[in-house]
Amino acid sequence: MSALSKIEKAGFDLVLTDSGFDIAPFNKLTDKQIEFLKTSKTEIIAELKAKQIIKKLVTCWTPNGSAIEVQADSEAHAEWLQLVNPHSKSVRNKQTDDIVFSSFEDDKNLIVEWLHSIGEFDPKMISDVLVNCENNPEAKAYFLGRHAEIKGDKQ
Repeated sequence: MSALSKIEKAGFDLVLTDSGFDIAPFNKLTDKQIEFLKTSKTEIIAELKAKQIIKKLVTCWTPNGSAIEVQADSEAHAEWLQLVNPHSKSVRNKQTDDIVFSSFEDDKNLIVEWLHSIGEFDPKMISDVLVNCENNPEAKAYFLGRHAEIKGDKQ
């Protein structure tokens, strides 16, 4: 377990500052914990900086086409936001460098809309469905048909 994780698990919040970091509630620290913080200061600062870099802004698009900046909580969250972003031109799988999505943006948005309408918001599940639809025309037709049902349309 990392130094930062250990101190956070003990119930303390740390915030990166220009001179190092602040910790709260400071008055609850034991002498042993203070010594741990002193000996682990460099590691904790590095972890806080890395954590800060991971939290990044991702441009997302509203249904009316307006751009909004959304702060991702993790790298996985940032990738998911980009995956379901209707204006992204392509999304590459970081491990294989394959293009996962490139041209079925409108269909993807309809599928995500249907998934949300049935209460499905799990990023992993949505991603799995979209990958399946991108690679399987029958699956794509099925999910687009389900979307048409909620809109009262015929596909």
